[in-house]
Amino acid sequence: MAVLLLTGPLAFALVVGAVYSPKKLTGLAVTIVDQDSSALSRDLIRSLLATEPFVLGQYAESPWQFRYLSAAGQSHICFVFPRNFERDIKAGKGAKVAVLVDASNLLAANIAVTAASTVLASYSIGAEIQSLAARG
Repeated sequence: MAVLLLTGPLAFALVVGAVYSPKKLTGLAVTIVDQDSSALSRDLIRSLLATEPFVLGQYAESPWQFRYLSAAGQSHICFVFPRNFERDIKAGKGAKVAVLVDASNLLAANIAVTAASTVLASYSIGAEIQSLAARG
């Protein structure tokens, strides 16, 4: 019994460690819901898909489809671009991109959120700089 109690957790740690030994997670399928279909949203989508962990899973009509895709294991993260996304950005109103994440695997979810935040933050800073420059 003592051998089982000591070797069980050790074996579990080795198996889990071997799965994530490359320390790099790639191939996270992305669902895109582009309700704006503007040049800005397409450019942002290209930037997101150029980020290392993401690959295009599919385009969807509504964010509700992501629920079924993630349950089927076909998507890990979803980006929803609202209607009038580019128009609101250019008007200085600001616009939000909804990011939906399947958190059933916390490691994958953390990597997905970190990568998405990096890309979206750089676009947000760029939009803020342009807004400030326009105001003088």
